[in-house]
Amino acid sequence: MKKRIRIYYIVLAILCLISTIIFLCKNVSGYNDYKYEINECNKYLSLEVKQSNYDTNDYDIERCKYILNDKEKPYSFFLAFDQFIETGIFKFIFPFFVSIIIFIPLVYKLSLELDSNYIKYYLMRKKYKSYVFDLIKKAYKNIFVILLMLSLLIIVSLIKSNFNISPRLDIYLLYLSQEALLFENPINCVIYVVIIILNLLIYANIALMVLRNNHKNYLISLTECFLVTYMYLCFTFIVIGVLVDKCFGIISEQINLFEIFTWHGITNPILFLIVNTIYYIISLVIVLLMYKNKEKIIMKCEG
Repeated sequence: MKKRIRIYYIVLAILCLISTIIFLCKNVSGYNDYKYEINECNKYLSLEVKQSNYDTNDYDIERCKYILNDKEKPYSFFLAFDQFIETGIFKFIFPFFVSIIIFIPLVYKLSLELDSNYIKYYLMRKKYKSYVFDLIKKAYKNIFVILLMLSLLIIVSLIKSNFNISPRLDIYLLYLSQEALLFENPINCVIYVVIIILNLLIYANIALMVLRNNHKNYLISLTECFLVTYMYLCFTFIVIGVLVDKCFGIISEQINLFEIFTWHGITNPILFLIVNTIYYIISLVIVLLMYKNKEKIIMKCEG
């Protein structure tokens, strides 16, 4: 078992390394036309050209002054991150296949454990509650592979952007959306990390729910985990989103779980955090209820 899991992580690491090299070797797109923006702003601020000849919504004075004053500044970390996450294998992993990256080792390890007599030997030494929490802890450990990937994305993006963490120039050049300004507040950076961790833990909880009823066939269990996850994501976006919109006037994009890694369309971090915390608590309660009956769990493992 350990050998197969090790091979899986090695292959994943190689693909991530290749994607990183590809990103480091290419130019961050968008800055090829930077000179055009500078020329337009020079014209706009010049006395030779009347301001009325230009669209003040696109070339307002504040925006042009910022562009000209920071024209030697490199692109920001946020633009680099936005494009790195769309490079190589990361383009497929985030956000659509994050769950499957977690499920492959998680389902494999726990299905083998639940299909053995491990629970009987465990209960000879410790209480059943300890076994359940130990099972949850084993499931949660599998989220670290995604956290390591995100750490790689962040570190490489910082290096690529020469540690420029101000997104304002990129926003004025229309390469980034206004949401990037949220991260000028350190509290929102913490909220971003917490929301991601909560979502990864929800995926682990979903796997535990599926394995409670089906742990005999690895491929079937893996497929069920993946399908249940997408049903959950679609349900929260479509059904919950519509209800929140009708009851509170909050558009569904504000709680879109498909955007937890990029925050496109997210303008209220506190609301996003509250919603994700509620989802996590609900999923954890369901797991605890499903594993509450010791006798049924033992019978299921033996069956």
